[in-house]
Order: sequence, then structure tokens, then C-alpha cells
Amino acid sequence: MGYVRAVSISFLLLCTAVSAHAATLTWDRNPEPDVTSYIVSYGSQTNVHTVSVDVGNVTTYQFLPPPGRYYIVVQARNSAGQIGPKS
Repeated sequence: MGYVRAVSISFLLLCTAVSAHAATLTWDRNPEPDVTSYIVSYGSQTNVHTVSVDVGNVTTYQFLPPPGRYYIVVQARNSAGQIGPKS
């Protein structure tokens, strides 16, 4: 088993206070054969991701945050529990 390759993808999402906007996040599957899930992390500052959600072994996630500006990263987790780095 090798270390999880970096699949971190950064997104910037802006949501206005007047209406709620959902965003569908999508990313390419990690090529490592032992990837078991993906972690979507987000926060309101660059490189400060205060909320993390294990979205399972999918490559699409429906993101419906409260109004604000969000910085989002996606990381892969392997069967040993290792999480790929944020890049």
C-alpha cells in the first residue's frame, strides 16, 4: 500500500445573503487502488478549513452552505486511514 496521492482541489465559492445557492463539487477519482473515501473541507479563509465532511467514495458532493465566501479542498483517504495532503 502506498501513500495517498494528492488529489486536493481548491475551490472558491461565493454565496450571497439574498439567496441560497447550492454548488455541486466534482473532482477526478484518485488513481490509487486503496482509496476508500474523500474528505471535503471548507472555511471562510484561505488555508483555514474549519469544517470537514467525509463524503464517502464518491466524486460529487452537493454543497449548500449558509451565505458567505468559502474556500474548499478535497482530499482522498485510503484504507489505512491516511489522508492525502492539501495542495
